[in-house]
Amino acid sequence: QTQKEELEVQKKDGEEKYLRAMADIQNVRRRAEEDRVKLRFEGAVDILKSVITLLDHFSLAFAHLPSDLKNHEWIQGMMAVEKNLYDQMRSIGIEFLEEGGGNFDEAVHESVFLDATGEEGKVVQVLERGVKFKGKIIRPAKVSVGAKAPESNNLQNI
Repeated sequence: QTQKEELEVQKKDGEEKYLRAMADIQNVRRRAEEDRVKLRFEGAVDILKSVITLLDHFSLAFAHLPSDLKNHEWIQGMMAVEKNLYDQMRSIGIEFLEEGGGNFDEAVHESVFLDATGEEGKVVQVLERGVKFKGKIIRPAKVSVGAKAPESNNLQNI
């Protein structure tokens, strides 16, 4: 009877070890898959950031284009290329954040400087658009934020 009970205990112990090992294997597989997805996402984000920078440069160039060149065929072709790039980016899930005038949100905005002429805590100007990819901010919007003007020091009361 004792030997039988001992074998039952060993069997139960072996089953528990087997189940733990199987759970560990499942956890390793799950973590490996999560790491693979994360690395793929990060690699895509790196590439997308390069293309987004290229689009920023297009926008800046077209914003400063001399008026006598705006209707030139070559310029019109380059504008079509820019539009196509924007359309492609949007089709893969890129969102360009074009918000201004709202409340400053550090999850979405990066404050570049404070503007004493604006309402405190409000975005006064968007200097560089923010970008979302698959619901995650991959580049916060660079903004100026309204702030109270610093009070002047009154040294006469000293």
